[in-house]
Amino acid sequence: MPIRSKVTRPELRAWHDAVEERLQFHGLHHTSYNVDGVSIERGLTHDLHNEAIAAGNVYKWTYNNPVAGGTPIVLQAPVLKNGKPRVIGTDGKHLKKNSRGSATSGARVLVLGQYIIHYGMLATVAESVNSPLLRSDIIGVDKQDDRACARLLSSAVIRQISLLNDLRSELGLTIYLWIAGEAVDAQQSRTLLHLERIKMLWRARFFFDSWHQYILDHPHYSVNTHFITRKLYDIISIFINAMLTMVLIHRDFFPEIPLLLWLSSTEVCEHFFGCARKIQKDFTFAEWILMIPKLVLLMMGELKAKGFQANVSEHRSGYHHSWFDTKDIDMKNLATYPSDSEIQEAIDVAYKEATSLLSILGIENSTSGSIEDIAPQLADALAIMESSIAAEAEHNEDPRLKSKESDPTIIDQLLAADDIDDLVESRSNEVDQAMANLGIAATAVVIHDTLRMQVSCLDSC
Repeated sequence: MPIRSKVTRPELRAWHDAVEERLQFHGLHHTSYNVDGVSIERGLTHDLHNEAIAAGNVYKWTYNNPVAGGTPIVLQAPVLKNGKPRVIGTDGKHLKKNSRGSATSGARVLVLGQYIIHYGMLATVAESVNSPLLRSDIIGVDKQDDRACARLLSSAVIRQISLLNDLRSELGLTIYLWIAGEAVDAQQSRTLLHLERIKMLWRARFFFDSWHQYILDHPHYSVNTHFITRKLYDIISIFINAMLTMVLIHRDFFPEIPLLLWLSSTEVCEHFFGCARKIQKDFTFAEWILMIPKLVLLMMGELKAKGFQANVSEHRSGYHHSWFDTKDIDMKNLATYPSDSEIQEAIDVAYKEATSLLSILGIENSTSGSIEDIAPQLADALAIMESSIAAEAEHNEDPRLKSKESDPTIIDQLLAADDIDDLVESRSNEVDQAMANLGIAATAVVIHDTLRMQVSCLDSC
């Protein structure tokens, strides 16, 4: 059905209810469906969730809070008429794009404790020698370019940052890229155990929630300027809760069926419209109907390609779909679900790791942490990321994404730090020096502009 560019939430709700009633009439149970990142669709997910909670029509999973004396953690999913729960999620690749957008927005300077993240930092990486990023990945970007986002959240970029800068100068950017990339990998990976995905998702949730609270509590910072966009924070929250709940739903209701989390996305829908744009960039509803025979053939070609991927070094090429990719898929892992005790242990470990990362950045959480707590997990994660990106680069013959094992990374050097107190003291000294340099530079700019204005006035006189 053709939909206007602007649709109200009540209209969208009526269509949603009609589709859901027809599914239930035919005995079809949908464990989840995904929405785009626009505010009206996200608002609908909150309406449905809150209404179910208010009516007591939810399925619950409860875990102990890792903070002593904290409120128990409760995951809830609305229950359909057939008695089975379902969740509404957001798309992981949209999360990637929005993560890049928040980091490259000229209207924001993300503050992570004693570190900042801004557009200039990523532009420097993109324009550096032998950078894994293309210049168009950061400067003059195509906002729909999936490849650009994949390159930005790769281990190759973390390695490049460590080569360009001192160990601690870009630590905030490094950890931000790592946390965001891990959250998306928890959905997109074909090989990870579900228990490992759960730990990655909880770590991201604890990290972003604590960071958000830090900005709210700070007297000089604003969530509108020094934190990721409100839209991205909402998308992350919906995405993480949906992925966590999906694993639990399958464990309790469909334990014999492998859970392929990457299939819970809007990717096929977007690919359909992506194929339409290959035929005609902008089209009306009538033109779209006439395109359907061609679209069917294009989609059949993608199905038969069985995961064929175009060269990853392409740029400004829009969507880069991996929905059909089954390389290295492990169906046994995907049909193995963790127990509640294993999940509780993963939650505790994820909280400890998130707290350690925040402490390193200068954000104090309710419990103390140290780099030693997360050293094995960071080392393992980096090794997985590097082997994955190297294999992809070799497959696509893209030298930009080939990593050099001899080159140290920020994470490598950080893990090798012997004394966290020395690390913090050194970091504080560098921050003080940087602030002094900024003050001197700002004064010089003001003097320069004043002199230029005086010379201009004299010339005009």
